This record gives sequence, structure tokens and C-alpha cells, in this order.
Amino acid sequence: AAGLSANEISEMAASLAKVAPYSETALKSADALLLTFTHIGAETFPQAQEATANLATAMHMDLASAAEIVGRALETPDKATRSLRAANIVLSTSQQELISHMVATGDTAGAQAAILKMLEERFGGSAVAAGQTFGGQLEILKGKLEQNAEIIGGPFIGALAGAVRAISMVAPAVTAIGAVGGVSAIFAAISGAATTMGATVSAAF
Repeated sequence: AAGLSANEISEMAASLAKVAPYSETALKSADALLLTFTHIGAETFPQAQEATANLATAMHMDLASAAEIVGRALETPDKATRSLRAANIVLSTSQQELISHMVATGDTAGAQAAILKMLEERFGGSAVAAGQTFGGQLEILKGKLEQNAEIIGGPFIGALAGAVRAISMVAPAVTAIGAVGGVSAIFAAISGAATTMGATVSAAF
């Protein structure tokens, strides 16, 4: 995206990975797809990234497919009706006319904003909400372990992964008795351990 460095985009993915059930690697791959749509500028890109995660979560599709839908809609707003149909979003006649008028008068940014607003109204908050569930917390933890794998090393990762698997096995029973808060605390502890060990080993080198 024009005006954004690779580091800035990477930081956005890392930030979203902390609250949504997607790994930083998966989010970066989706971002790479969004970057192929050259009309998505620096101001629009963060919203496009968030819209992609929300769409993928709400519609139970992979991030790549969601990025393709969002990217195409923003790249050519006047053809957004066709792109958004894949996400079961049907624009009203007035919405189509508004977007077409904006594009015709050179206000592409305004047309993109209108599309993002529609996506936000339909799917806004889906990714973060999913990240707060038990399954979402597990995915976030897995993502953190994945990011620290090369730094921490096999033995540490094996131990932490074993703990995650053990917690996963008792997840249904724990949820049933209403002890989700306790499990969340365990996730937080393991997640903190992964981050701390990664930082410590990294500092040592």
C-alpha cells in the first residue's frame, strides 16, 4: 500500500494477531494479497485488513478468500456489487448509485469508505469477538507459539505445545462447568511464558 512500509504492515498483523484467532503468519499472507490491489492506500489499508479478518470469521472462510473479496471491492468500487455478492452482501440501489457517483466524480476514497462502512455494519467486531472465545484463545496461543518457534527452540515448544493439547482435551468439560475464566488464566500464563522465553533467548544472541 502506498505510504506504508513493510515493517508497518508487519506490526499491524502482529497487533491483530494478539486479539483475533489468526496467526501473524496467516495475517501477513492475507496482507500480501491486499497489497496486490494497488488502489488501496495507506489510510484505507488498516481498515481493509480488519475487514478481511472480520469477513473471514463471520462467513467461515479462509483469510485469502476474504482478502480477495475485500481487495476487489476496494480496487474497483463501481464493480463492488459483484465482488461483495460472494460474501452474501447485496447493495441496495441507492448504495450502488452513491458509490457509482463517487467514482464518476473522482472520489474513489469516498467510495472505498462507503464500502468499508457497509462491511463494518455487517461484520464489524467478528474477529475480536471470536478471539475472546475458548477456541479463539487457543488459536491466539498457537499463533504465538508459532511465531516464537525458531527463537525458543524445539524442546521448549514441545513442552508448551503439550500443555496446549492437554488444555484442549479438557476444554469441553471445563466450559460446561463454567470455569472458562480459569482456563483463560492458564492460556495467559502459557502465552506469557512463550513471549518471555522468546525475548530472553533473542536477547542472548
